[in-house]
Amino acid sequence: MKTYMKILAAALVLAVLLGSCDTGTGSDKKKTEPEPVMYTFSAVVSESGNGTVSWTPEGTQFTEGTRITVTATGSPGYSLVSWTDGTGTVASSATPYSFTLQADTALTAHFDGGSAVYADIPHATVTLDPPGPLFDPGTEVTVSLEAEDGYAFCGWTSGASGSQKTVQLTVGSESILLDAVLMPRWTALIHVAVDNNIDFTFEPEFGVLTNYLSTLESIEAADTFDVMDIYVLMDGYDKSDPRDEGYTTPFTDGYYKLTGGDFSDDLVNNTGEINSGSVAVTKAFMDFAMADSKSVRTFYSVFNHGGGFDDYNEAATYGIGFDDSNDDALSHKELAQVTAYLKTLTEKNIDVFFPYACLMGGVELAYEIRNNVDVLVASEEVFPAEHWSWEALSEAVENPLIGSLDLGAAFCDSALEYFTNVEPRTFTLATVDLSKIGSLSIALDSFATAALSWIGNDATRAARFDMAADTGLYMYTPYYTDIGVFMDRVRADTEIGSSVKNAIPSVEAMLSAAVTHFTTADADDGLIPHGEAEGLSIFHAIWASEPYGFYYNPTTYATILEFGKANAWSNYAKKLDALKIIPLVQEDDQYEPDNDENSTNILLPGLANQQYHTFSDYGDEVDYDVMIVNLTAGTTYTFETFEGNIADADTCMALYSSSGVHLEDNDDIDLFGGNWYSKITYTPSSSGEYFLVVWDEYQEYEDYRVYYDTGTWGSTLGDPAEKRKWTPRGLVRKSAF
Repeated sequence: MKTYMKILAAALVLAVLLGSCDTGTGSDKKKTEPEPVMYTFSAVVSESGNGTVSWTPEGTQFTEGTRITVTATGSPGYSLVSWTDGTGTVASSATPYSFTLQADTALTAHFDGGSAVYADIPHATVTLDPPGPLFDPGTEVTVSLEAEDGYAFCGWTSGASGSQKTVQLTVGSESILLDAVLMPRWTALIHVAVDNNIDFTFEPEFGVLTNYLSTLESIEAADTFDVMDIYVLMDGYDKSDPRDEGYTTPFTDGYYKLTGGDFSDDLVNNTGEINSGSVAVTKAFMDFAMADSKSVRTFYSVFNHGGGFDDYNEAATYGIGFDDSNDDALSHKELAQVTAYLKTLTEKNIDVFFPYACLMGGVELAYEIRNNVDVLVASEEVFPAEHWSWEALSEAVENPLIGSLDLGAAFCDSALEYFTNVEPRTFTLATVDLSKIGSLSIALDSFATAALSWIGNDATRAARFDMAADTGLYMYTPYYTDIGVFMDRVRADTEIGSSVKNAIPSVEAMLSAAVTHFTTADADDGLIPHGEAEGLSIFHAIWASEPYGFYYNPTTYATILEFGKANAWSNYAKKLDALKIIPLVQEDDQYEPDNDENSTNILLPGLANQQYHTFSDYGDEVDYDVMIVNLTAGTTYTFETFEGNIADADTCMALYSSSGVHLEDNDDIDLFGGNWYSKITYTPSSSGEYFLVVWDEYQEYEDYRVYYDTGTWGSTLGDPAEKRKWTPRGLVRKSAF
């Protein structure tokens, strides 16, 4: 018998071993589905009380994760005191009581004489005075509710009525089940970064800030159930800034907590001068707000001019939140830092981030903050802001459970309603689901890789993509290109190979998934129409724009941006840059000789050879004045514009080599109280012809004089922030942000 058992055991072992060896291939393999885990559930009535119990679904054997609801019904004069589990631990005092089955479970219902007052309200603690839960009929009971941090009590729905957290009840012959509505609270952090012309120009002209702050106060005033705290970081114009010393801001820098009244009365911390471009300053404001506010959901917004990711230095100080007094701004990488910091304070992603400015709706910013924010609301293009502001934030007050994507859509729709019906303007605004940006990045990487392979080192092939971008839809500065329109143009080009076009559907599908809501309007203001736009832009320099100063180095793009570092798109941009064919500026400027017969395309040195120019209105085109200057290697030259005869133009100036390479630029000469002239000092390394290009920043078609000579003189050059502003804002009208 023992021998037989040994043989049987050996056979079983062998069978197990053979069974574990997969000798089949492909479709011969069979998958065995695991058996569901089953648990037993039962409920009984304790010996100390009278009543019955029932549960749904019925039965005693259930799969793991089944949701079970048990109900206790007391006999006349008896009420449920509590449910206890097999260890005697109280599980609940409510009936019905629901739970998820995770193990074998037995519950016991305990009844006692009297009427019960009980509550099982998520995110709240309810206390009874005198303590219950059983009371003789006629007993007066004080019920007090305390919501968890982050939740707001909005009223009783069962057992009591009204919106007071503390109520008086008289117990009758029936038990009382208390229930209430609790809503997640919001914290809204609003960074008003207006230490610039938004304060000293737009506030006196349009009352922009007064209107915006009044809107926020009205939202707070309407917050009946206290579901939102609104905090404002105010950085008004510093009159020590030399460009407009005559203006005194009515706003005090500091931290504000809004009460629904007058903004000036809501100052909590007078900080003194604020640097809106400082990460440390932004973090300190976030510390202040989150230490005071108890919330579950977060809305974060920065209001200012926007310049996309453009910058002329690897420190990447360009982006949003321009601070003229401190020559600083929050770059894309810095926005990633501050949003990551806010995430650590709240221990969850920011629900909605709204950079209220132009040129912030790029895939680059979306990628930079994708791990810190759920939803981005941003404009690819211009975003006007005379009177419309944060009105849509009231949607979160009226419905704190609103989805983040729905709140973003509310902002888009609110802007569309205003800028089409109330004050027609051109704008774009999109709601972007940042959980989809990773997939969009992968699709763009595949497209760029295919394009690189097809182009090789063929400049003619590279030109097909440059043409697609040039005839597509670019955003003011022609290196922010709408992704969807660009894909359409590439598909329409019959010369571009199928290997590239095969990658387009994936990009379009992922773009559609990421941009969940998009609104745009085209007012009759001579700007580029945006009806085709699809909500997100991407970097793509256009060759023909480079002689006029619109150039961005793709190596910098790959250095300062996470998207640029991670995606083949930066290599694609470098390839087009290496193979670019820049058309030389013709010696005859098509718009010369302006209004002065002595204005030519040849500018000779010396004040005596100054030229007088008047910009002309050519509709959608910009009047660029292009002059040839002959320079000698090793000699320092200064080029300067100054006042004309009629009305001073706000000039921008750039210097290029004869092959169209950008060398220097300037917008305003600083330290020169309110002047808008431009100045460049440059020492060439080689002798020959160079191009000096001058244009009117705001296309107001006024006049100026220009000359150059050897040496340096006059007022100090514009600060770095001014010197780089001309590129992203060179064609932006005064009323666009």
